[in-house]
Amino acid sequence: MSHALDFWYFARKDMFATFQPKPGCVVMLGDSLTQSYEWEEVLGERFLNRGIGSDDTINLLNRLYQVTDLQPSRVFVLIGINDILRGESTEAISARYKAILSRLLAKVPEVITESVLPTSEPSRRRAVVELNSSRKRIAAEEHSPFLDLYPLFADSSGMMMKRYTTDGVHLTAEGYRVWSNAIRSWTSPNVPALPVR
Repeated sequence: MSHALDFWYFARKDMFATFQPKPGCVVMLGDSLTQSYEWEEVLGERFLNRGIGSDDTINLLNRLYQVTDLQPSRVFVLIGINDILRGESTEAISARYKAILSRLLAKVPEVITESVLPTSEPSRRRAVVELNSSRKRIAAEEHSPFLDLYPLFADSSGMMMKRYTTDGVHLTAEGYRVWSNAIRSWTSPNVPALPVR
């Protein structure tokens, strides 16, 4: 992490530490992809945003207690793209994700594993696909539901669809509507989805 990102990470983490438990809440856990959306506005007040920009599996492991202390009924986890961008191997990322999932499941009734989203960089496609394959296997081993977001965002060549991204990684408003509809179908299947072009 750069000094600036280090400051941002710990500032946000310290802020989370001041919040009280909210039994029965639903936590959206991850990096900047998670942080950058108003989940509570779209999905309801029981949804809590616990995303931190530039987060990866190493740092996420170190702040899981802040999530379990909230006493959530359900946690959605999307993490790993920053590990890939930093050149981490699928094996190393997967080992840490398995530890993340195991720790969460020890204290949370349901943890939903979300696939990593595609990017617009062809050189990263293989790493993303391999990581998602590993993640799906780990989720099955740990009895964690797997929410496969990848096909919702990928074009025919496995790249992020242009209308869904601002920079090849982060999402447009339309991209977030796709993601929130996937979450909504899981948590509130009878609530109409948001319109997507």
